[in-house]
Amino acid sequence: MTRKLPCYLAICLVCVLYMACLGCESTKQYGVGVRGDIPVFQEPESLIKSYNRSLSLGQVPPYKAAGQEYFFVRLVPDMTAYYTAMDAPSWSDLNVFTEGCDAQFDLLVAMRQLWSRQSVARALESWACFNATADDQIDLSTLRILDDQNATAYGQVTCPVSAFSHEMKQYELTYILVKTDEGWKIVFHDLRNDGVGSLMVYITETTLSCVKAVADQVNQGDYGSIEDVKRAFEDRCIRDSDTSAMDAWIRARKDESPQGQ
Repeated sequence: MTRKLPCYLAICLVCVLYMACLGCESTKQYGVGVRGDIPVFQEPESLIKSYNRSLSLGQVPPYKAAGQEYFFVRLVPDMTAYYTAMDAPSWSDLNVFTEGCDAQFDLLVAMRQLWSRQSVARALESWACFNATADDQIDLSTLRILDDQNATAYGQVTCPVSAFSHEMKQYELTYILVKTDEGWKIVFHDLRNDGVGSLMVYITETTLSCVKAVADQVNQGDYGSIEDVKRAFEDRCIRDSDTSAMDAWIRARKDESPQGQ
């Protein structure tokens, strides 16, 4: 696993660059609101409609938190507008992704203010380990209201069977929706027993300061091209990564999880 870490870090960065290539506006507008100003979802239907339109900065691939159902996490600029966690470990991971997505979105906005979609597309061609994943979509017709506080819905996503495979698979996804004091949310499930999910938490947490620093430098005009941004990540975030610490951290998380005990 340790030799594959640079490719995972590249995938995280390319998710940001890829969204810039697809034409994200340089403003902070997305979905149905502005980051930090998304309205409270008073019914699960409005949550689903907004989620399906939200800007994706990446994904946690399909995983099984319990039983045989597949769950999925879309990484968006305002994670807590759409997700809630049900226990302390899940809240910790959700907070990490919230900070990471916020920093990635700032970087995306900074790059789109300086470079064209065409130049981003050319830069992406050299990232051979990147496999694009289509966004998941929740099928509104599958929504089932269980009671005043709980609902379920189902959706699909097609993505590689692993981060290093070109084989694609369609996954049937389950979404658990709950009504909180801040409106309806999607439940963010425990990732401790999922190797890829844990790896993404670790990468997001350990590269957060790098992403913020690079975004600040892009805004200051310190980089002349997207290739310069790529090299900055390689020099500052990838080469200095402690893979042995990462492996130990992921093993410890799995041991602490209910399924790992």
